[in-house]
Amino acid sequence: MVMAFGASKYGWDNWKKGMDHSRLLNASLRHLYKYADGIDLDDESGLSHLAHAMCNVAFLIYYKDKGIGKDDR
Repeated sequence: MVMAFGASKYGWDNWKKGMDHSRLLNASLRHLYKYADGIDLDDESGLSHLAHAMCNVAFLIYYKDKGIGKDDR
């Protein structure tokens, strides 16, 4: 569901073009902190903060494996 939401917002497979790793890391942490604060669902998508964080981490793993995006940690 998170992938479908992202595709409708940014375009199909847009994430595969690569981006700064810090953007994904920061987004993952924002979602995890919301969950830690007791908020289960993202306001914009209505989907799980944990699922959003999981997608961002999966993207980072893909980027590391493929050598794409900018590792700007």
